[in-house]
Amino acid sequence: MSKLLILVLFLNTLNLRAENTGAVLEIKKIDSPPEIDGIINESEWKNASKISDFFQIAPKEGEPVSEKTTVYIGYDVDNLYAAFEAVDSKPDKIRAQSAPRDKVFDDDWIGLLLDTFGDQRRAYEFFSNPLGIQMDLFNAAGQEDTSPDYVWHNKARLNQDGYVVEFKIPFKSLRFPKTEIQKWRISFIRHIPRKNEKSIWPALYRNSGSIFLQMADLRGIERITNAAKFEFIPELTGSKSSPFETQEHAFHWGDWNLRSGANLKYIAMPNLSMDAAFSPDFSQVEADQPQITVNQRYPIFYSEKRPFFMEGSHFFSMPLTIVHTRTIVDPLYGFKLTGKEGRYSGGILAANDRSRDDAVFNISKIDMDVGNESMLGAIYSAMEHKNEYNRVGSVAGRFKLRKLYTIKFQGAESFTKTDLSGHKKGKAYYVSLSRDAKHLGFSAAYKDFHPDFEVESGFFERTGIKRAGAELWYKFWQNRGPLISFTPQTGYWKTYDSAAALTDEESHITMSFEFPLQTFLAFSYSPDNFEKFDGMDFTKHGWEFSASASPAKFLSGSFSIKAGDEINYVSEPPFLGDGKEMNFALALRPMSFMKFETLYLKSCLDAKSGERVFDENIWRAKFLYQVNREVSARVIYQYKTLEHSGFYDVLFTYLLTPGTAAHLGYDVSFEKEGGSLKNTKEVVFVKMSYLFRF
Repeated sequence: MSKLLILVLFLNTLNLRAENTGAVLEIKKIDSPPEIDGIINESEWKNASKISDFFQIAPKEGEPVSEKTTVYIGYDVDNLYAAFEAVDSKPDKIRAQSAPRDKVFDDDWIGLLLDTFGDQRRAYEFFSNPLGIQMDLFNAAGQEDTSPDYVWHNKARLNQDGYVVEFKIPFKSLRFPKTEIQKWRISFIRHIPRKNEKSIWPALYRNSGSIFLQMADLRGIERITNAAKFEFIPELTGSKSSPFETQEHAFHWGDWNLRSGANLKYIAMPNLSMDAAFSPDFSQVEADQPQITVNQRYPIFYSEKRPFFMEGSHFFSMPLTIVHTRTIVDPLYGFKLTGKEGRYSGGILAANDRSRDDAVFNISKIDMDVGNESMLGAIYSAMEHKNEYNRVGSVAGRFKLRKLYTIKFQGAESFTKTDLSGHKKGKAYYVSLSRDAKHLGFSAAYKDFHPDFEVESGFFERTGIKRAGAELWYKFWQNRGPLISFTPQTGYWKTYDSAAALTDEESHITMSFEFPLQTFLAFSYSPDNFEKFDGMDFTKHGWEFSASASPAKFLSGSFSIKAGDEINYVSEPPFLGDGKEMNFALALRPMSFMKFETLYLKSCLDAKSGERVFDENIWRAKFLYQVNREVSARVIYQYKTLEHSGFYDVLFTYLLTPGTAAHLGYDVSFEKEGGSLKNTKEVVFVKMSYLFRF
């Protein structure tokens, strides 16, 4: 423990306090709130503060924005107001689609980042495209989370000079210190995709550290409160399936299963909230993106998509994935307590899992801010089931050094008891060093996982290994011609088992290029990679090519192909063959309110003799029709050739505000028998919910 304390103190001495950019925005109180109608009325905004000197982040760092941009900002006791005037010399080239919330990041957009604690570690992000489609995120230490859906209001209009957007952000949708005088920080950002251009106020320089260090001080906000103390969202779901299946914990009305549930939020203080969910239903959540599952050596990672677990997930994040809530498959209840007070922040998460015979998960985490952008944290995770358990304790840290360098470290120990294997315990260690700058970047890491290290609440591909390696790259920015930048990169990694025997040796050389119109190309070559599997040694060669572009506002797409030597992991004994993987995606937007997406995945393996071992093909098509910001319809079709099975689902959604919504869905699963397709299951569901705020 004393050695760890000495290390922390040493690193903290290197964690020099970042120089502030000096930018200060004095915000004024507005006597009469402006009407949020997408029209900037000078009389309404005459008392607002005004910003117009935006600078590019990319592609030409530090140069003035290529299109005139003006921001007006003010506040009253209940709300923060902002108006954006985005002039465009070619308004017909503006990219704007009517789509679901958080799905328009490839469009033109504009908005702000708001650090309400002034601690240079986390920020709210609010953006809008030219049609008023909202995007809201929470940025914690550079990790952007799109899951929060805050209640705020905006209106946008396209005009002959560009577009205008107005914001009204209620303070009751934010968390901030319980003080009379607020010390916040702020930045404004504009995105022009056809030019690959992002601009910002105040100016941001990549060799001067993260955006948190270079935001402007926001002064003048006084005597505000987030008056909403309680949020209650009751929900009711009805579903009918063929063949009929009786759902547990549901009320049965004829052929219908009826389930009720509720989500509650209590805001004890502006910086502390409690969330609870009872019998949460996730029937409106879209199915996982398809992934190739055949011939995989390691378990496949699926992202969390359920709102209760996604919101505030940054409170439980660490370098090692101690918490991955997809492991809680079917909760009857869930409880969260999250908040920040001074230098300390953290959370508590508790839930049961009916898929594990009501196993109970309890997770607690606390972080302490150290210096600028640095922290120390500890987490405890437990899964308890009858007389079995898995308990994990861990400490971790992140230190920012001289603005550009980041050290992360973590140590963990697990204690497991099962009826089959009895008592086990194992340790895990991780440390990394990275550099993030305008040109030169690198990352190096070492991890050591004991064979008996287990985390039931998290995700680990593999234990019983020691792995070390590094990546190095240099980005060359071009000021002339169509090429924006090109980046050579190389990496080398080695993995040993717990007996110190080499199991993997990997290297690659990669070259990537960036062009206008969001065009990216990359080529990678991997020579003489070594892999030991099932006691056999294999030497592999391979290459990979990828490309993506958005040449017009109605068209975007991507393509990648990977080919080379691959191991057949499922055969006895395993053998080396010729493998190929392909990924093709295309998005068409014939009208701003209509979008068609198609995705094709292919993975095949041939023996060296030429015989086909397997050939997996996955087709997925998605059609979206956005009637307006509140009403939408989508259809998804997916088919897997190897399993001769697939599904299609139809979903109609009315989303008034986050929490107040109605969904009507129809899902069909099918499989191929003989020469025809046969439906194996049909489900119709209706879900309604309503947000009450007190």
